[in-house]
Amino acid sequence: MNEQRRKQIFEYLFIGLVVFLPISIRITNLVLIFLCVFAILTFIQSRRVLLTVSFLPILFFFIQLISLFYTENLNEGIKSFELQITYLAIPLLFLFAGYYFDPKIKMRVLIGFFCSVLLFCLVSYLRIVFKSGKFFLSNDVEFSYYDPFSRLEFTSLNNIHPSYLSMLLLFSLAVLFESIKIRFFFKLILGVLICIFLIILASKNQLVILLIMIPILLWRGITLKPQIKWGFIICAMVTLIVFFQTNKQIQYRFKDELNTTLGERMVLWRIGLKVVNDNVFTGVGVGDRKDVLLTSLQNERLTYLYDYNNVHNQFLDYMIAFGLFGTIVYLFIIFYPLIFTSESLYYFLFIIVMISSSTESILFRHTGLFFFLIFYVLLNHDKKFLLSPFKT
Repeated sequence: MNEQRRKQIFEYLFIGLVVFLPISIRITNLVLIFLCVFAILTFIQSRRVLLTVSFLPILFFFIQLISLFYTENLNEGIKSFELQITYLAIPLLFLFAGYYFDPKIKMRVLIGFFCSVLLFCLVSYLRIVFKSGKFFLSNDVEFSYYDPFSRLEFTSLNNIHPSYLSMLLLFSLAVLFESIKIRFFFKLILGVLICIFLIILASKNQLVILLIMIPILLWRGITLKPQIKWGFIICAMVTLIVFFQTNKQIQYRFKDELNTTLGERMVLWRIGLKVVNDNVFTGVGVGDRKDVLLTSLQNERLTYLYDYNNVHNQFLDYMIAFGLFGTIVYLFIIFYPLIFTSESLYYFLFIIVMISSSTESILFRHTGLFFFLIFYVLLNHDKKFLLSPFKT
């Protein structure tokens, strides 16, 4: 098989990886396996490696591997490790086959991701329209959490968590304005459509991120005088905030539900900090993370929180599992590209992941972990440390 053919296979498989991400995590896993096999066979034949910033997540894989040696619940540790092995698998794709990647392939991957997320949300939207006879959430009645246009119904097609679909939509919005070359008018139309989907999903953190991203994207995307830019941005923000204030689903999420969800999270964070205080440097290991949380909840008779299997804060969860050392390694991995990158999309990825991680443990779920790692390696694959032949 010649180089051009292998390059095409790598491109098709990687596009498949991002296309199936919002649709089916099982198919995404299957595509990842094919990609890993392809990358290993490519390395065997070429004996070349591409060492770039994309390699950094492998460091965190070894942190998790080491934690298996001191965790008590080894069975749970191995079960959790099966997901976290993604920290090794996705970077290896670029270590062994990354030299096939070029800006054109990168653009096609981003467009494939954008189209897949948008199409999935359109299908979900039309499904609810035909099912309920409504075109949007009605404001003439009191909102029910199980309204036909609630976040639960919108994501029921594949049971993806609303917050995770919202993260994919936010990044799609960044891809639309930063990378896709179409007229600004059409970007606005598609951007409004994405905002509608985000409002239906009504994930609190992601709506806050939306309010941060919109002024930045509009400022960078509008090629007019600064005064006109500011006027356009102010009109857009006022319209969005007024809609937030009048929409019953968002009112329910921020007013009626916020006290409950925030209160529960604050209790979980307090419990989590106590656990961290007892295991500051190394943590309890990947296998005991859930056990120590449930034990602490049981000791304090917080039975209403038993259904939680994490503390809903990625940084605190990593502190519990891997201690201060492991968390510093993770922060180094995510902050390091900010030092030198000129890739604007990475800044948006950083904002989405960091803010979402404050109230969700997004990297303990397949969708969140795949989303972060795929675009981490994609956006940093050209930040080279070394390109050299590998001798055997």
